[in-house]
Amino acid sequence: MTSKGERFRPGVTIPSSGIYSVVHTGHPKDDHDVTCIRGRKFPACRDCGASVEFVLVRKAKHVKHHELFSGEVAVPATS
Repeated sequence: MTSKGERFRPGVTIPSSGIYSVVHTGHPKDDHDVTCIRGRKFPACRDCGASVEFVLVRKAKHVKHHELFSGEVAVPATS
């Protein structure tokens, strides 16, 4: 189970969808938040390559993985 504050490196499969803080360890770039989707891979930075870490700030389900929004949806008939 993924816990808040856990750190991940590029190339690792994203364990939980959510908001991650990006910490650039190889360049003097400001930290920033991004949304990452479970099952994809954490990417390398275009400027500093693998010298970056992703820190889980808050888990959040991707809309496609939420039980109220996945699968077939009944669309009401219009008159």
